[in-house]
Parts: sequence; C-alpha cells; structure tokens
Amino acid sequence: MSTTATIQQPTVGRLVYYKSAGSADGTYPSVFRAALVTEVHSPTNVSLCVFNPTGLHFVQNVEQGDGPMQWDWMPYQKEQAALKAGLVNEQSVPKALAPLQPGDLVIYTDCQGNKHKAAVETAWSDQCANLYYTEPLLTGFRASIPTSVPLKMPGMSGNYFERVDTTPLKADNTEHIG
Repeated sequence: MSTTATIQQPTVGRLVYYKSAGSADGTYPSVFRAALVTEVHSPTNVSLCVFNPTGLHFVQNVEQGDGPMQWDWMPYQKEQAALKAGLVNEQSVPKALAPLQPGDLVIYTDCQGNKHKAAVETAWSDQCANLYYTEPLLTGFRASIPTSVPLKMPGMSGNYFERVDTTPLKADNTEHIG
C-alpha cells in the first residue's frame, strides 16, 4: 500500500486514474483513463466507471496500484495528500500554471499524432477546453476543433493539448511546450 493510500481514502464520486489493460499483441497500449469511484470495498479496492474515448466502461473490485487494470490517485491528488501529511514542503511541489483562459496558445495533437498550433476558445477547466486552429486550414477560415479536448496526461497517444510555456522565448524564437 502506498503512503498516499494511508493518507487519503477513496469515496464515492471521486475522480481517480484507471490504467487500461491494453491488447495482448501491443497494438493498443495500456493507458491511463479518468474514472469515477462508484463503490468503495476497502481503502485499496473500489468499483469504477471508466471514461474511455468511445464510451463508459464499468469495472468492479479494482485494486490500487500502477499496473494495468488497477486504479491510483492522480498526481495532483498525491501531491496534495503529501503536503497535508507534511511529507513534503510547499516549495518542493511545482507551481501550477495560470488558469487556462480563452485565447491562450496551446499545441493540439490530433488522433493521428499530428501537432497543430491552436488557441483556447472556451476553457471548461485547466484540464479541458474547446480549441480552434490558429493557422488557416485549406479553406482559409478559422476552424474549431469539434470536441472538448483534454490536457495531455501520461499514456495519452492523441487528441489532447499541451500548454505553451509562458516563459520568454529563447533567442531562436521557438515555442516551448509547458
């Protein structure tokens, strides 16, 4: 059991990570998915509603861990639990970026892995936004990306955005992913 598990307890309605099984032949890798706790059996065993790109998946009696078909706390939840328990001091936790705002520049990676310059049209949270392409497409018009897009998380392979670092640009004027 991790130190985090002894600090915080799962409760119905909390969001956690669930690591998918992936395919046996490796075609589909095991990736992290957002999941909602639907039942608590013990501090390390829960039932979940997993949010997949193609729909919902329900799993029962899932053990905590970092392997496939296990659940764990999100990095932010682990940091907050460690701070609360006094295991780390506030200076050792990276500071969050400013809240996501309409017009903020991001890099959007589509489902095929192609990267595009984009901007925030509507920020639903710091981890989910509607975006639009900042470079005209073949039509010459600004085009919106037709779905809410999540912030990149470990294990994601496409359809996500990365924030553009707000620090000054280097002398070569390249953009830096934050």
